Formats: sequence, structure tokens, C-alpha cells
Amino acid sequence: MRRLAATLLALTILPGFVLAQTPSGTHTVVEGETLWDLAQRYYQDPFEWPRIYEANRDRITDPHWIYPTQELVIPGLQAQVREMEVVTPAAEPEPEISERDRRSSFYRTGDRGGVVVGSTADYQVLSRDASWSAEWLDSGAGAPESIGTLVDFIADDRVRTAMPNQLVRVQLEEGRRASVGDALQMFRYVREIDAGWVARPTGVLSVTSVEAAGVEGVVLREYDRVQVGDLVAVAPSFTLQPGQYASDVSSDASATILGFGENHALHQLGAVVILDQGASDGVAIGDEYVLMGTTEGWSDEFSGRLRVVRVLGSTASARIVDVVNPVFRAGATVQLDKKMR
Repeated sequence: MRRLAATLLALTILPGFVLAQTPSGTHTVVEGETLWDLAQRYYQDPFEWPRIYEANRDRITDPHWIYPTQELVIPGLQAQVREMEVVTPAAEPEPEISERDRRSSFYRTGDRGGVVVGSTADYQVLSRDASWSAEWLDSGAGAPESIGTLVDFIADDRVRTAMPNQLVRVQLEEGRRASVGDALQMFRYVREIDAGWVARPTGVLSVTSVEAAGVEGVVLREYDRVQVGDLVAVAPSFTLQPGQYASDVSSDASATILGFGENHALHQLGAVVILDQGASDGVAIGDEYVLMGTTEGWSDEFSGRLRVVRVLGSTASARIVDVVNPVFRAGATVQLDKKMR
């Protein structure tokens, strides 16, 4: 939104001129900064750090280390130019607001006395972290394969668990390869259920250097205690974009709950539910299932909603996003309600 007072002041000082921001193509490093910090700042994603590294190969010899006063090129940033003009509140069109668009971004209208209403900006219905942090079922078919093991923390010997920005070493299995910039997921098996083993992600690292028998990397996400002995697999792809939503469907498709990420008596919001349907059944990240009925059986009473966050070949992991009655249990049937288009 263009603020009238600021606009008039700018035109009073610089009438007839176009105001342009200074191009943000470089960054001067200050003490304590890292490449992943800069990637988070400029790209909102620390896993984009190789973009900065590749653009500064002539001044960065080791991606683990950048130094104060270094001037680094930040690729992909453009100068932003906008014309300053006088507008009146009446000239600003009335926004069309739907219930779906009442999200978490806000602006102030010109003719409602300062009433704050929801913006129409798209939002991310599901984050990558919500997907990467979800437990999954290793049933022996289609589950992520381990490519190595976390064997060392590159730090003081007293460290027993890795924190974000901690450097670690991974020993790769024979024949396995990884490249600088790859995202690797650390995980461990936590318990066995009838259909297989439940695997719990502990974090995600980004490869910073390749060695003869393994790789070094920096921990950029921590979901549980990252420990020596954790298994490592290639992090699953995540392609869901802002503006993609699941749509209502009329279908008899259903799934059965095989188990849960956590072993609790009652499962509340955010808990991971493991379903017996996967990619081979057409399930996609973002699909939604509903549980109708109570512990006494099926009925028209809504009891809870699941959103799929991870899909394997024959199973999927979904998070509870709405619950009225805490009746999610192994063996219960959930009905497909919304489908990603």
C-alpha cells in the first residue's frame, strides 16, 4: 500500500523524480555470519547457500568459513524501482476479500477509517519442514534407503548432540555418492509396528565438502537429538508452492491408519498418522482425509482431519490438522475429502 503522507513528503523534496532503492548485489560480512545465514537472509532458505558460494569462489576457499569485511556477491538480487505518485484514499480500489484469503498478511484500507483486513496474498499451505520432520513407515518397499551414517561431530569432544550450524561427518556406504550442496536427512528407527518400522527424522544437513569415504556437512535443521549413529538418506523432494490448495472431491477413496509417529494413547493436533495408501495409489502431498464417527463406529459426525505431508510408494504420513474427538486409532478408516490438483 502506498502511504499518502510519505508520498507527499517525497514529492515535496524530489518533485518529478523516480525513487530507486540501491541495488543489493553485494554483502559485507560481519563477525559471526555464515553462508547459510546469508542464504536465509537473502533467499529465505539456508539450503540456497551454494548460490552464494559459487558466485564467490575467487574469495571463499572453504564454505565453512567467511570472514569480517569480506565483500560477497549475492546473485539473483535486482534493484527495485518504483514511481512515487500522489493518490487519494478514494482512488484506491476496494479489495475483494474471500474467507480463504483472510490469512496472516495485512494492509490498511483508505476508506474504512483504518480498519485492518486480510490480504489476498497466497500462503504456503504446508511447509517443507512440516514434511521433512514427519515420521514415516519403513515397510521394506519404497522407503528411503540409508546411504550412510553420521560418525562424528567436528567440534569439541564433549559434544554429544549436534545443534544447528554444527559441522558433522558422514561415512557413506560403499558405492554411494553425494555432492556439495546436497540436502541429507538424518534419522533413526524408533519402534516396530505390525506393518514395519517407524523412522523418525532427527535433522537435515547440507553437504559442504566431499571426502574419500564420506562427506562433511552443516546441520541446518534439527527435529530431534542429532546423535552419532544416526542414519542418513537423501532428503525427499518438496515441490509444493504458495497458491497450491487441495480442492473438494466427491469420492469413495479411503485409507486405513496403520500407526502413529509417536506412541501415545491419544493423538492431538500435529501428531503424525501413517496411512496404508501411497504414491502407487495416487496420494499426493497436501491431500486431506477426514475421520467421521466416534469410537463407537462410523457416523455423520466429523471427528478430525489429516493433511498428507510425506508420500512413499505404498504408505503416506499425514498430520492431524483438526480434531474434535481424539479418536484417531490404528485400524480406523479415513475418507478422502480434498485432493491436490
